[in-house]
Amino acid sequence: LGQAELADPARVGVAGRSYGGYLTLAALARFPELFAVGVDVCGISDFATFYAETEPWIAAAATTKYGDPATDADLLRALSPIHQADRIAAPLLVVHGAYDTNVPIVEAEQIVAALRERGASPGFLLFDDEGHEVHGVENRALFVREVVAWVCGHLSDPVERTA
Repeated sequence: LGQAELADPARVGVAGRSYGGYLTLAALARFPELFAVGVDVCGISDFATFYAETEPWIAAAATTKYGDPATDADLLRALSPIHQADRIAAPLLVVHGAYDTNVPIVEAEQIVAALRERGASPGFLLFDDEGHEVHGVENRALFVREVVAWVCGHLSDPVERTA
């Protein structure tokens, strides 16, 4: 297949929220050469900790979507971006609410820590008074400003790699 040249490869980013946040991390880890920036909003970084820490009813419902941690542990480990964090090269902004019980805060903390342990400098926007959604007007405004600044800052001058 020929290249469609739809976008400047140095200026393509990936972002998502919740399952989309997981997909963002998975895309950055599995295809690091394709993305110049990423924004993970309350995404799952490790299915093992997700299943252990989320609400029991969410964990039960998630087995039909992602796999059963009792019978699919190897598959879930292979699908967890935390185990390929060393492959993430694009600047990554992680956004999470401290009171998120759907995708607990540990998911954000551990991907940020894994990147920092290898010398990367991911952004981490933590809302101390939010859960899985950003409801507060001031928080929404801050969220939009920070995401726009992060993405534009890394796409307008794609020299610095923070992850």
